[in-house]
Amino acid sequence: MVDAELESAARDRLKEAGMRITRPRLAVVAALDSLGGHRTADDVHDHLVTAGEELPRTSVYNALSALCAAGVATTADVGAGAAAYELATHWHHHFVCRVCRAVMDVDCLIGEKPCLTPVGDFGSVDEAQVIFRGVCLSCAAAARSAADPASSAAADPASRLARGRRSHGDHTHADHGHTDHVHTDHGHTAQTLAGEARIDQARTDRVHTDQAHIETA
Repeated sequence: MVDAELESAARDRLKEAGMRITRPRLAVVAALDSLGGHRTADDVHDHLVTAGEELPRTSVYNALSALCAAGVATTADVGAGAAAYELATHWHHHFVCRVCRAVMDVDCLIGEKPCLTPVGDFGSVDEAQVIFRGVCLSCAAAARSAADPASSAAADPASRLARGRRSHGDHTHADHGHTDHVHTDHGHTAQTLAGEARIDQARTDRVHTDQAHIETA
């Protein structure tokens, strides 16, 4: 069944528009309000069926047509494909992602229609919708990650932690190596001093031997 709060808001919208209040219209307005965004007639019908509102698909289409004509709902001009509907709020345009087909609202600088007028005499213009096309932020980020896995790994906290641990381990090994080198230097110094001491002792012994030889002579 339709949420009571949403149904009350839908009833107010229909009254403000001067529309006759019917069950299909109430249900469709409440569904658009609940779903948000830009929805096809099938989206609305599926939502109502899931909510336990048994409404024929034809009734959904008829209600949407009447709501758009009264200005309660509007079609979002997003190009080819099924028509997308949304509740009419402030006048705006749309951005359509070429990759994921997501549709996003773009504020209109004027804020009311028609916000653009054509050059030339084409007749009376009462509406102008602009479609911006490109790649949304999410798809652009995914493309960058796919093109450069290293940058994606750099942004991953787990990867940074692992690199930090490896760096710390390398630093520790380097310190150990430095310590071993110091120990080696100390050993070499001790051996050198011991050798020099033996040489000095040998020289001293030789001097004593020469002196003894002189005295004997």
